Amino acid sequence: MLMAMLQVVASGLAQVDRLAFHSVDPAGTGALHQALALLPDLAGDRPTPVPELIRRIVARRFEWGMTDGN
Repeated sequence: MLMAMLQVVASGLAQVDRLAFHSVDPAGTGALHQALALLPDLAGDRPTPVPELIRRIVARRFEWGMTDGN
């Protein structure tokens, strides 16, 4: 979920209009959905400075996960 979350955050910072997220399996798709559901809670109601958003993500102590070989 952490990688999906970071990709969503980065695409937002880059003002990307559309993010194409390719997951290897249903677990990857689930991770994206979890990240999308959690990000509003992490960001809060008002615009959040990037360092604060990163601090909140780090504070959750997400595990990095396994490599897919890329």
